[in-house]
This record gives sequence, structure tokens and C-alpha cells, in this order.
Amino acid sequence: MSDDKSEDATATRIDKAKQDGKTFRSKDSTVLSSIILVVYFYFYGWGTVQDRLDQLFNQTLEFVSGRPATSVFESIQLVFTAVSDILIPFFSTLIVVNVFLSIAIGGPIFSFQLLAPNFEKLNPVSGFSRIFSKSNLFDFGKGIALILIILLILFFQIRRVLPSVMSIDNCDLNCFTMIFGRESLFFVNVLIGILIVLVLLDISVQKAIHLESLKMSKEEVKKEHKQKEGDPQVKSSRKQAAKEMLDQKSIALSRANVAVWSNKKILVALYYNPNEMPLPICVIKGAGPGALRLVRDCRKFGVPVVDGAEIAERFFKELRIGFPILEKHINDAVLVLRSAG
Repeated sequence: MSDDKSEDATATRIDKAKQDGKTFRSKDSTVLSSIILVVYFYFYGWGTVQDRLDQLFNQTLEFVSGRPATSVFESIQLVFTAVSDILIPFFSTLIVVNVFLSIAIGGPIFSFQLLAPNFEKLNPVSGFSRIFSKSNLFDFGKGIALILIILLILFFQIRRVLPSVMSIDNCDLNCFTMIFGRESLFFVNVLIGILIVLVLLDISVQKAIHLESLKMSKEEVKKEHKQKEGDPQVKSSRKQAAKEMLDQKSIALSRANVAVWSNKKILVALYYNPNEMPLPICVIKGAGPGALRLVRDCRKFGVPVVDGAEIAERFFKELRIGFPILEKHINDAVLVLRSAG
């Protein structure tokens, strides 16, 4: 059936979807970047965070005790500065990283279609169908698998660590804090490794789902091909225009007295009648395959072709079709006309 979406999306279809803001994205990449940034700020920026938390804690105690050491305005300013020093570096870095990941995965998108209201999303029927879409079902299964994996990691980690902790005599708070920090780092490293695998899997699956949603029917492919090639009437007009252009070239070439040819596939034809004009006129010129066709036409019209690589190249670069030669070309033109007899 022609309506079956069995054909892969063409490059034009993919580009059109991208212009409409439709491309694949990985939600897990956001989660992964957030966890990595939290770990980074915890281990490398904890000193600054702890100082700001101490400031907030002390400021709160002063207000609770009723003996604030600063004015209300200064206290608010200190609180705002402390919170800003904690949150702004984290969230600004998070935004930059997520934008970079989004561009790296799905490419840059500049479309106002995403901002336009889509009332189709308010339709309960289409909304219900989206709940059971392949993408959402994959995300649901992936979330369940991630929860089970995390529970298994925690189970085996507690099972491994608990006997050692229970057997340690005189393990004070610092001891437990050190063990907890070490095991937390181990857990986070394992979790990041698992998330990296899930992100790579998610990118490949989301891309496959996206490309499948863009699949086209054979009729759509034919229609797009026709649009690329153009309407049959337009194609016929193009052919007619090309034919008329060739006819005009043939008429111009039939008037020529001589043509000069270069083995680099360059040909320039001149027309000269001393009773009509003081200088020869360039009637046509061509290069490449077009020059070879002109050589054949010269033979057909009986126009002599003279070999002269340097002259042909100079004429081709400096002469304009329908205009006389320049004074500096007179000697070359005389030489060509004499060679043609």
C-alpha cells in the first residue's frame, strides 16, 4: 500500500522536522551532567560551600537569639550573597553543560515552532496515545531498570561493608564519616558509569524512534522528488529555454569567420567584416565540455578552427560576447585571421 510508512526519511524531511523543532533528545544526559556537577562541586568546591553554609547558620542563630550583630538590610545582603555563591556557579555551569550536550546530541535548533501553542496536546485522545508511545514506554522501562540496578548496588555494597564496620572497635563519628564518604564516592562512581551506558543507549534508541516517526510512504517520497525536480510544465519550460539558448549559440557561431582553440578545452569564435566594423567581435566562447561541442559545431558550419593556446586563453578571459576586441588584442586577432586563410 502506498500509505504504508515503509521508506526511510529523506534528508529534506529530516531538515524540515529540525526546522519545526522536532529532533531527538536524551533526558538521561541532563541527569548524568547534574550528578557529575554535584560530585565535582562536593569534592572540589566543598570548602566554599561549607563557609557559606556556616554564614547562613550563624546568621539564623543570631536572629533566633534576638541579638543580631548586623542590621536587617546587612543580614539580608549576607544571606543573599551566601545563597548566590552556592547556587549561581552550580546552576550556571549546569545550564551551559546541558545546552552543550543538547547541541552535541541533536544539533542546534533555532525554531519558534516550539513556542507556538499546540492545542493538539490538549486533546485527551492524542494525550492518551502519547502515554503509551514507544519513547515513553522505553523511558518507563529504563527507569524501572535503573531503580533495580541502584537497589542491587546498594544491597551488595551494604553487604560488603557492614561486617567490616561492625567488627571495628571504638569507631567514633569521624571513623564512620570517613567510611561513609569513601563508600558514597564508590557508589556515585558506579552510578555515573551506569548512567553513561544508559545515556549512550538512550541516544541510539531515541534517534531510532525519531527516525521511525519521520518515515515516509512511497507516495510521499515520489511527491518530494517531484517537488525537487520541479513541476513537469516547469521542466518543459526549462528544456525549451535551454534549446532556445543552444539555437542562439548555433546562430552566433554560424556567423563566425574563425575560432581559436586551446588544448585546455577553451574555444573563442570571432566575426569580422571590414565593411561593417573596424574590429572583430567575439560572437561566442566556451570552456570544458561546452568548448568541445563548439568545436563540433564549427566543423558543421565550416568555421575554421585555429590552434593557439595562449591567444585562446587571453581571449576567453578578457573578451565579452557581443563586444569588439580590445586594441591590445589586434595583433592576436590578425594572426588568427591569417592562419585561417
